[in-house]
Amino acid sequence: MTNEVMKTQLDDLLDFADKQMASARRLQRQRLLLTATASAADKRVTVTVNADNTIVETRLAEDIDELTPAEIARAVTAAAQDAAAEIARRTAELMADRPRPPDLREYVDGAPDLGKFFLRPERASIAPPGSPERNRLAAAYTADYGDTAIRAEHDHDSVSDIHDSVW
Repeated sequence: MTNEVMKTQLDDLLDFADKQMASARRLQRQRLLLTATASAADKRVTVTVNADNTIVETRLAEDIDELTPAEIARAVTAAAQDAAAEIARRTAELMADRPRPPDLREYVDGAPDLGKFFLRPERASIAPPGSPERNRLAAAYTADYGDTAIRAEHDHDSVSDIHDSVW
């Protein structure tokens, strides 16, 4: 391959990198504006989450007192999970438009497929603390990585299913 051809390919690769970074910044700004809202318990509980799945607003209907504290807690959890699922769907839709990097193997003979080196994010469990699913995940993680900082403990001696001091 001649130096001129290699220079052209390198220029193309650098141009792509510039476009990729500009696109990533644009997508990040668009993602940061995302919110999703979901309701549960016959719309008595409405939760809005931001792009990071942080609850940014919780609204309770006037007739919320018809529900028990445990029902309210389950409704908040369900609404937050539904809103988070909508954020995930919209984020995936947004990210589908991003440009794909060129294959390094097109530019360098014998280069590895770099795509296999990128981690794919795993979905986090939505099981509550102390549940059998969480305990299995913590045990598997500890077995795989020996990390004893993972704690799957939960205070089951609480008087109520509600763990917030406002109750």
